[in-house]
Amino acid sequence: MPGKLPAERPGYTRLEIALTMVIVVLIALLVVPRLAAADTDPTQARITKAADDLRFLADTFRTYRKAHGYYPPDTATGQTPPEMRTRFATANPFAAPTPIGGRYDYDRFPNLPPVCIAIRAATDSPEPTLADALALDAHLDDGVLTTGNFRTSKFGGYIWAFDRN
Repeated sequence: MPGKLPAERPGYTRLEIALTMVIVVLIALLVVPRLAAADTDPTQARITKAADDLRFLADTFRTYRKAHGYYPPDTATGQTPPEMRTRFATANPFAAPTPIGGRYDYDRFPNLPPVCIAIRAATDSPEPTLADALALDAHLDDGVLTTGNFRTSKFGGYIWAFDRN
């Protein structure tokens, strides 16, 4: 029909299309760099996972102590304390190498503080590199392997003292 007014035509106006394109471009500018950064730094992802594991372990052992009044006895590298097996039934960090190498080791020396989670070399996984240990220390603690709660262990590997009581 030749007499139709522009407002009656179906479809989008140029302004609506332009605004939609601007919004899509802005979203892409915000999201794409974050996705690209997440994919390009696997070392940081490994460090973050190891730090999360250590915090999870510490929280689980603290919960055990709160419920029972004591920490379980010490175990060998890569071994879950028998008292803790049900607590790690679905996600047992002791069962596999750590994200940065080595295996987790729960250390509890009778009547001596601190209670520690160590990362030590194992037959199936070498000790973490110094660079990874320093990065993990910076993530968890003070970034210096001779001070703070995360440090080099005199028994080999690295320890994170999570309870000094």
